[in-house]
Order: sequence, then structure tokens, then C-alpha cells
Amino acid sequence: MSDQELYEIARQHIDRRNRNLTFLIGHGVLLTAYVGLFILLTQTALASLGVAILVAWGGVFILHCVLFGMAQSREGDIEGQVAKLRKAANKYEKPKRLELTDDGEIVELEKDEQFARKN
Repeated sequence: MSDQELYEIARQHIDRRNRNLTFLIGHGVLLTAYVGLFILLTQTALASLGVAILVAWGGVFILHCVLFGMAQSREGDIEGQVAKLRKAANKYEKPKRLELTDDGEIVELEKDEQFARKN
């Protein structure tokens, strides 16, 4: 991959993370605004409905936070795993062909010998 392609992939990942973070912050702001409204409504007949909505919305907000955290850790885990796989792929070495001599010694076959045995 070229540097330009890697840059574009990185930009897309960062844009997605920032968009998700913006949604999370917006969710938190709306929940905070509702808490302010709820405080104003505590002395009215709608107080019990307000409590139910506040508890439900709080649960949804916590779920949103957990999902955001999992998505962020997932991307980091994937990138770490890809780095490990690349490192392992670069270390791979083709196994050498070995042969047992008449006296029981293990020796490596030369390329010419391997070609001759194939034909």
C-alpha cells in the first residue's frame, strides 16, 4: 500500500471515531438538558413519569458509552493484531529440505540435488 492509501484509511478511521464521539457528546448534552427540565417538573403531577424517563434515558446513555468504548478498543485491538500478523508473516522462512545420509547424519539438500530429485 502506498502512503496515500494508508493516509486515506487512517483519515476514514479518525473521521468515524470523531463522528461517534460527537454523537456521544450530543447524547450527554441532551440528557443533561432533560435533567434540568426534570428538576423544574419535580413539584408537578408529571414527576413520576419524569423519573421513569430519566432512569430509562440514563440506562440508554450508559449503554451508548459502553458501546463507544468497545468500538474504540476494538479498532485498537484490530490494529494490534494486524501488526502481529505482519510481523509473523515477515519472519516466515521456507523450510529447508533435509536428507539422511547412509551413516545417519542429517544434511541439507543443495538446490541442484533438489532439482535432480524432482526430475
